[in-house]
Amino acid sequence: MEIRGWATLAGSAVLFFGLSLTLATPAQAAPKRVEGAIGARFRFHAATDAFGFQYAVPRGQDFDDIDDADPEALLGAGATAQGPAINRLGVGLGRLSLADEGSMQILRPMPGWSVGFGAMFAEYRAVAGARVHVAYDSLDDGDGPRLGLVSGQFVPYVRWLGRAGERVRPYGELRVGLGGGAIRQRNDAGTGVLRTLYPTVGVEAGAAIFVVDYFSVDVGLGADYFAPFGRAKAESGGMTLRSDWLRSADVLNAALTVGFSVWFS
Repeated sequence: MEIRGWATLAGSAVLFFGLSLTLATPAQAAPKRVEGAIGARFRFHAATDAFGFQYAVPRGQDFDDIDDADPEALLGAGATAQGPAINRLGVGLGRLSLADEGSMQILRPMPGWSVGFGAMFAEYRAVAGARVHVAYDSLDDGDGPRLGLVSGQFVPYVRWLGRAGERVRPYGELRVGLGGGAIRQRNDAGTGVLRTLYPTVGVEAGAAIFVVDYFSVDVGLGADYFAPFGRAKAESGGMTLRSDWLRSADVLNAALTVGFSVWFS
């Protein structure tokens, strides 16, 4: 009984001492809740395709339908000639390479890093803005023709953000824009230029994952349609030939996009 009494007394003393320490220690502040850009007015962002699939169907003219006596018509047909459908699959961040084009007859939009800026509205539930992408590549092996390629896009967008005030905010995006580019080839015989201009429309759905209130990692699945038109120009021996603008292809691009956004006031 005496041993049990001492054990009970000791246990009570330890419990009392623990309670005293607990009451005496100030409570730690709860970690600040991430509110997903609540209070921000603007968005700066950058993104690229991490995985993409592109399907292109040439829509150019058939040489059999062209008058052989019309050199400008032949030039246009050569710039936008018909052919089999083209499939392209790519993995990687910002594949800015002329080798990605694969075909000189269709200047397909190249994947790469794009940057943009937008403004929030609708009580922090939507963003309206635009993104741009510009790339330049050149090729000169000292022996063959010298090639230069420039391409770019300007794409306004509207993005709707769900779950206002949360760390993970799903989004849906609608975008409509314009893109284009040019391939210039030079050799001893002269210079040839193929220009491409295309409207684009696309949609995307994904999630903005906020690491802190004003910085998010953005992951989405998007699809874009392009309708490129091509025009060719050739200069040789003091003679210049120009084709009309001709429809060259239908292009569908699907991609897993990754990027980041900085939100600020």
